[in-house]
Amino acid sequence: MIHLIGFVPNEIGFGVTDVSGRFSITGSPRDVVLGARNEWTIVLAVEYLYQDEVLNEKVFGIDPWTMITRTVHSNGLHFGDLDLDEPSCKMYMNFLNAVKDYKQRVGIKFEPFHILGRERISGPVPFVEWSNVYVPEGFSMTNELAKHEVGHILRNTLDGSYEHYNQDRENYGGYDGHGCRTKTSIQFAFNEGWALYWAGQCMGSDANGQKDVEGDVAEMLRNLQARCDTRDSDMVEVLRRNPKLIHTYDEFAKGHKKLTSCN
Repeated sequence: MIHLIGFVPNEIGFGVTDVSGRFSITGSPRDVVLGARNEWTIVLAVEYLYQDEVLNEKVFGIDPWTMITRTVHSNGLHFGDLDLDEPSCKMYMNFLNAVKDYKQRVGIKFEPFHILGRERISGPVPFVEWSNVYVPEGFSMTNELAKHEVGHILRNTLDGSYEHYNQDRENYGGYDGHGCRTKTSIQFAFNEGWALYWAGQCMGSDANGQKDVEGDVAEMLRNLQARCDTRDSDMVEVLRRNPKLIHTYDEFAKGHKKLTSCN
């Protein structure tokens, strides 16, 4: 809780949300002129934390202050219950859950990435450019979609540099409208199929299907993992050990066999 004295912020209260997102803060502004009937400008600022690090600018590229402002007279004011229905707050929770899911499945923390929310982009849905997530203005993120985008970041960054990513996109395509049954190149289908696999999407697709159909690729990856009893961490390790070498399902299966002796 911030007491603005002119343009100078003076912190007068601090709180941390519980697991359900609820919080309580109490603070007492100070008089600027003693004995005067003061009006205080109180601002509630929100910071997004992960492992004790403030992520506002590093991840979201946003100012840390969510401006919920009240003018308070000297007799005080009870704010009451506030609902912070900020799109960036919701996205933070979605991606925090996706990162926690990754850590639980793989056992190590996820590398930093950027979420560019409320972007004025031409497409109607989010997309990933190497390790940056672009979310259209007004788009409602979900936990499932956040896991999908984290799956893309995971594969992109383990495959190689930003320059390598751009070369792949030029060679194999990207950002086109697509779905579980969309037929594309085998490289684009693997790229999307991996993200679908990671997020648990397109369940029930054909594990004996086509390697240029992303939903089928996702099911092939799930089937390979189940058949070989491969841990999620080892599925990721296949990518980690083969930078710039895996762009199709067959190339992944080859790397998987080299790691686990199973295909």
